[in-house]
Amino acid sequence: MAALCRKIKAPLQVLEVEAKAYEAGMLLARHLGLHGGVLEGDSLTISNVLKGISVPPTSVAAIVEGIHVLGSEINVNFSYVRRSGNKPAHILARQALSFVNDVIWIEEIPCCIQQALIQDVIGL
Repeated sequence: MAALCRKIKAPLQVLEVEAKAYEAGMLLARHLGLHGGVLEGDSLTISNVLKGISVPPTSVAAIVEGIHVLGSEINVNFSYVRRSGNKPAHILARQALSFVNDVIWIEEIPCCIQQALIQDVIGL
């Protein structure tokens, strides 16, 4: 398990941010030498595009193409999760606003999401 907090320094729309989050997850997995796993996100549009169910909007087409290239190196499944079921990710996203540099946690749970992750696992 790994987690990444990254402040995006560009004025992007929500869909672009979601695509960049998947891309960052893929790059982190490759960097860590991981093969296999699930990347979750709460954008049904991006999830469907990555699964090949729909065509990517122009604004994210290049990002999606890069994700698919990375996906050929790593066996990853993409999963849509409703926003209410994705609280740890949203807490990390809020935390990223206060960081200057990337913060990566490997084989540990960031303190700021421990409670939300426990609730997520037990289904609260």
